[in-house]
Amino acid sequence: MNSTSTNYFKNLLIRKKKLLFLYTLVLFVGFPFVLIVNLDRGLLSIAEGCFVICLGVMAILATVLPIFTFKFSLTKRHVDTYYALPINREHLFKAHFFAPIVGALLPILINFAIGAVILTFDVSLLKIFQMFLFLLLAFLLFVAVYSINTFFVLRCNSVVDACIITAAVTLCCVFVSGAIETFIQSQIVPNNMIQMEQYPEIALKLLTPMNGFFNLGETMIESHTTWNRFTGFEWGYYVYYLFVGAMAYFGAQKTFKKKKGEGAEQLSEDIFTYPLFVNLIMICLMLMLNLARTDLTGAIFIVISLFVLNFIGNGIAHRSMKVSWPMVIRFVILITVINLFNFASKETEFFGINRFVMDYREFDRIEIRNWNYSADPGYEYGVSFVPEEASENEKALMDLVYDLQRITSLDYKNDEFSIFEGDIYISISYYKDIKVYKTVNYYLNEQEASEFQNQMKRCESFLEEIYE
Repeated sequence: MNSTSTNYFKNLLIRKKKLLFLYTLVLFVGFPFVLIVNLDRGLLSIAEGCFVICLGVMAILATVLPIFTFKFSLTKRHVDTYYALPINREHLFKAHFFAPIVGALLPILINFAIGAVILTFDVSLLKIFQMFLFLLLAFLLFVAVYSINTFFVLRCNSVVDACIITAAVTLCCVFVSGAIETFIQSQIVPNNMIQMEQYPEIALKLLTPMNGFFNLGETMIESHTTWNRFTGFEWGYYVYYLFVGAMAYFGAQKTFKKKKGEGAEQLSEDIFTYPLFVNLIMICLMLMLNLARTDLTGAIFIVISLFVLNFIGNGIAHRSMKVSWPMVIRFVILITVINLFNFASKETEFFGINRFVMDYREFDRIEIRNWNYSADPGYEYGVSFVPEEASENEKALMDLVYDLQRITSLDYKNDEFSIFEGDIYISISYYKDIKVYKTVNYYLNEQEASEFQNQMKRCESFLEEIYE
């Protein structure tokens, strides 16, 4: 930046000197002062608690500061004044972008330095240095989240829209993750053979760099040993967050340079505003409310409800509650495509995933129980063996698990999966390191289970108990 831009940058900070002083004072009371009045206690745990609170403060500031920082570009009253300044758009953007970062992070760094001096009375220098590394990671994460929110704020044309879109950016990750979880649970055979709980969590982490603040806080609280500080870190996600933050920064800068003053306080119709989030919410709802697994009455109710929600979302975006043909056509296309996907998933047994069977040879022990107490007489069968020492009959028995899974998958596809009195219950427990890794359950009728039961009786480890 040239001298004019540099002076403007300094002026932005000087204009907020009273607020910065108050902010610095609050941070001093919240960290160094707390340490001073607790010198007779364990300072490390107190410092870690203060650090976690500081993470929350940074997360909030990274969310709200972009709105206040670039509010001038969203209001007719100020936009022409700022755009008329003798500073080119690039330097104007950088001054307004970096001034809040300095104002938010420098007081934290100053108070950390003061607190670090106090910590030397009770904490080793190595642990203080580790806390400093945590703080640097938090600063980088703050800039990444701040950059992402700045990008979306600059895509808006009014302060109200900027607030709504910022809230959507922050919360949509939870909505998308919930939709993925609901969809997977509705598609997977509920017998515990297939577990995909990690995918909603992965989606949640990918969609929100805020996760980095939670991960930093958890690592700080749960890890207390000297060399174990960073073992809980998800480094791959941090690199991803910083990459997304860098892309958002360049995208925000490009958007600001092209932003026109006459667009202030107009409708926000950019693809990264309402069109993105309204359609994203509709896709999530359509995945959660699967028409392929409901009757006609339920399907009609779902379609009407989704249309009303879509109408409300578009009404908020356009500040007008009118039904338009483009809106109707988009809704019809969207619900058709999503439900074709849902239908294809059901008809292909979740694209073949429901027929998956774990390889029993990867486990330390297999324990199979089969019982039916409602039969006359009731019975309970059992087989237990070590895969490495399995006999041919026991291997043949485990090969039949593929048939059990296939039968169960077809029943679920045809909406016939349910538990009836008199069904034969088969439980297969997979052990790793003496503990049960997973227990898979099957509920079958006599005909479906007969071949498996007969093979159980041929096994050398077969046990039987009859209940009269």
